[in-house]
Amino acid sequence: MKIRAEAFLLLGILAVPGGAMAGAGSGFGLSLGAAAIVSKDSVTEQQYARATVLGAADFQLALGESFSLGIILAEASGDASFPTLPAVTFHKYSMVGLEARVWLGAWFVGYQKGTYVFVTTEGFESPKLSGGTEGDGVLIGVEGEGGWFLVAQTVSIPDVQVPQGPKVDAEGTLLRIGFRWR
Repeated sequence: MKIRAEAFLLLGILAVPGGAMAGAGSGFGLSLGAAAIVSKDSVTEQQYARATVLGAADFQLALGESFSLGIILAEASGDASFPTLPAVTFHKYSMVGLEARVWLGAWFVGYQKGTYVFVTTEGFESPKLSGGTEGDGVLIGVEGEGGWFLVAQTVSIPDVQVPQGPKVDAEGTLLRIGFRWR
């Protein structure tokens, strides 16, 4: 069942106290959420991995009432299945990025650009890292004066080289709920 981001944002408006009066605010935020990031072979389109869990920390700096800039650290992880790497059962994307948001009251739209690292593990052995690759995304969300926020986001990460594996393109959607200390 595919749940639309708009439905979650509507729920966010109802759940965020003082939402209609909020605007850009500075502060540190933590969030958890769901990720639907699918990694597919760049050539064959075969799906190898799907990220399902997401955690993030960010800092937003308000530049007036209607614009903010931020830095974000995020990690999305899930199961993996590579035919050429049968021992790999887990993967994650780690990201550090910059974010710009335009605010209209409690609502914001934004753009995020970051560097992503793809990590695979074989059981409990040491993780294997890919080189960093750039990715980006568009986000929409709502944040109340009380600090609670809800964000829906798209993400696109092209040309990720899986360690000792194929080159994949990853894309999908993220949904985060969190709290910002203003």
